[in-house]
Amino acid sequence: MFRVTGAENNDIIEGHAIYFGDANLWGHIVCREKVCERVREESSAAMNGGSGSENHVSITVLGSEGSLYINGVLEATLDLTDAMESGSVLLFGNAEAGSSPTRYSDFSVISLEER
Repeated sequence: MFRVTGAENNDIIEGHAIYFGDANLWGHIVCREKVCERVREESSAAMNGGSGSENHVSITVLGSEGSLYINGVLEATLDLTDAMESGSVLLFGNAEAGSSPTRYSDFSVISLEER
């Protein structure tokens, strides 16, 4: 999740989430006032699927627009026009019963203003 508010109390009030699922699916969820809504779900030809596969994911957010890159390919432009201010970033794996573990490495958050 990114641009998350309320995370400091383990009570996520607002935020955006990008999730990844089986069959090379990804989706965008927006949470407002503790109610979450899936606003987009698509399949990605750029995503490597299957057990043991690795993917490189990058999300760039500038103002009211986000860009989702999967393995170096611009997968989508994300509409963040009603997004809240900048906030926390949360990272979590798949929590569905019977799902495979998700391993993350080389995770970083970089402020583009500092570059």
